[in-house]
Amino acid sequence: MRELRFVITPFCNYKCFFCHSESITNKIALYLNPSDYEFMAKVAQGQLGWNTCTLTGGEPLISPIFKETCEKLKNLGIAITVVTNASLLARPAEVLKDIAQINISVHTMLPDVYEQITQVNYPLENVLSTIVTTRMKLPELAIHLNYTVIKRLNDSNAEFEEFIKFANKIKAKAKFIDLSTTDESLRTDALGIVRQLEGLGFEIKDKNFWQYHLMRKTEEVTVVKCPFNNKYEDLPARDVFVEPNGILYRSFGGYLAVDALNEIKSRNTVGLLQKINILLK
Repeated sequence: MRELRFVITPFCNYKCFFCHSESITNKIALYLNPSDYEFMAKVAQGQLGWNTCTLTGGEPLISPIFKETCEKLKNLGIAITVVTNASLLARPAEVLKDIAQINISVHTMLPDVYEQITQVNYPLENVLSTIVTTRMKLPELAIHLNYTVIKRLNDSNAEFEEFIKFANKIKAKAKFIDLSTTDESLRTDALGIVRQLEGLGFEIKDKNFWQYHLMRKTEEVTVVKCPFNNKYEDLPARDVFVEPNGILYRSFGGYLAVDALNEIKSRNTVGLLQKINILLK
């Protein structure tokens, strides 16, 4: 399943040392508005059959256009996923009323490691409490908890087990992600994470080119390959990211970007599809 992934802001209130910010920087121009995102989603839905999209960043909850964008996408019948650190999720029932799935970046169950990763002093305890509140307020919401694995920092068996236990307690999916970095001393690739989970009693139940699904009795976990890792350049292109300046680029398949700002602003459906198809070849 492919989708558009809208990077609606490059800004974030965290400073995670490994963050690729979906490969963009804070200096990017913010040209796109909610109607632009609505147009792109409508084209992808009507012409390509893509019925989901993801809002990411940066931290999307910072964006002043977050609410309106969600409303417009929901009105199209699009299933929306939001990727967030949850620190700004004070009123989940209100903020997430149009959302089908939320992916929350947790990365650790240890407060000191959390501060080391995020480089802010917002307590991990508050984030975990917000996640529990979100589940209580929105029992049908799909919640995925993201855990980027960093060698010798958060990769112990004990911490994996605690993270999985917490995810299962609140009926969320535990998702382990390999680190995108040029420093190989910090990285365990996706298959290495799978092997570690197998050592904890998990078994692979399904897999494709970008992720593994594992089970241990009733416990389910997913291991995902980071699409910005250059080691995966030979994999087929999957999703299309949209920067707030109108630049489109693909996940996996090696970095390739096209400028679609004119097509978006002029509501040129044929031209936009041509740009998307360039990325997916």
